[in-house]
Formats: sequence, structure tokens, C-alpha cells
Amino acid sequence: LAYTAPFQCLMLWLPERKGLATGLTMVGYGLGAFVFDPLQAAEANPHDLEPTLFRDDGDYYDWHDPEVQQDLLANVPGMFVKMASAYAIIQLIGSSLMCAPLRSDAGSEADGEATALLRKSSTKQHTIVEMLSTSAYWLLAINFFCNTQAAFFGISLSKTIANHIIPDSATDATLTQFAAMSSLFNASGRLLWGIVGDLFGFRCAMLCLCGSQAFLFLTL
Repeated sequence: LAYTAPFQCLMLWLPERKGLATGLTMVGYGLGAFVFDPLQAAEANPHDLEPTLFRDDGDYYDWHDPEVQQDLLANVPGMFVKMASAYAIIQLIGSSLMCAPLRSDAGSEADGEATALLRKSSTKQHTIVEMLSTSAYWLLAINFFCNTQAAFFGISLSKTIANHIIPDSATDATLTQFAAMSSLFNASGRLLWGIVGDLFGFRCAMLCLCGSQAFLFLTL
């Protein structure tokens, strides 16, 4: 929900490096997990209860266990309230600091060039109906749909995947650290592909990204 405004703001500052602008914005997406995953685990699971993976039904814990209900599940509502409060404060501060590039006092023709370049990104501004009638839009929409499914699959199951890789004695804190470290690749990858898009075009970036993502998922 908070992507659009930072995207637009950074593109005003970097009108000729839009891939870098979006990459810098999305770096925060990955780094947020690196910072908040351990905090969430410490709040929800303060006693570091070991996970029990039931391979038949895929449960991470035995949710009917009284110990799990008391020492883990009971902490989840409070964790959501604290995380929501922290997110609200951070977003209020961040949104108050966002601003468009300042115009120079000289009033030269270069004033507002960033905004003009952003708005003049194509020779024609399509209407919503025209956009929806093009095959390019639907190809991009399907591509985005498939990519986000793959991304959220990896993110949501990162601790479960780690539980198969790390020895059985791994604690929940260790699995959380694994997930947090993987988010660094999430952050750096978003910046990398944004730069690739600026240098070689979005088609090259998308082909390389989708191809490598498909190959890596096949290795799981």
C-alpha cells in the first residue's frame, strides 16, 4: 500500500534513472524484514519454543499444545499491536520527510525538468480503457502476478525451508535469523535489477530476472 508515493517521489528526483529509484525504494522492503523478523520472533516466542514440523499437514507447531497456546499464540495479538504502532510512527515520519525536488531561484528552463521528464515518459498518455485494451498491459499484469506468487511463496515458507536445511536441533531463533538474512538478498536484488533495467532496458532485466527465478525455484 505504501509503494506508490515513494516511487513517484524518487522518480522526480531521478527521472532518468527510474529503475534505480524504484530499486532504492524497494530496498526498504527487504531491509524491513531483516530488522523486524527477529523482533517479531522475540515478541511472539520469547521462550524460543522449538518448532515441530508435521510433514503430513505442514503445521509449524502443534497448535493444540497448551504450552504453545500459552507461550506463543497468546503473545501474537500484542505483537501485532506493537508492530502496528511502530509501523505507524515510522511511516508518519517517512511521509512527512518526502518532498519533490526544489526549483532553483534562477527560474531557468531547467526548473521542473524532473517533473516534465517523468510525465513525458512516452509519446502518448493512454487512458485506462486504452491501456486495458493492449496486450502489453495484460502480459505485464500476468508477469507481475506470477512473480509475486513466487516471491511470496519463498518469503512465507522461508522458515519451513530452513527447517529442512538446518539440522533438527535448530531453534526458532535460528530459523528466524535464516529468514532475516535471506531478506538481505531480497533487498540487494531489487536494487540490482533496477540498475540493470536502467542500463539495458526493462525487457532485458525482466528476462534475466524471470529466467533466474524460475531456475532457482526448480532447484528447491
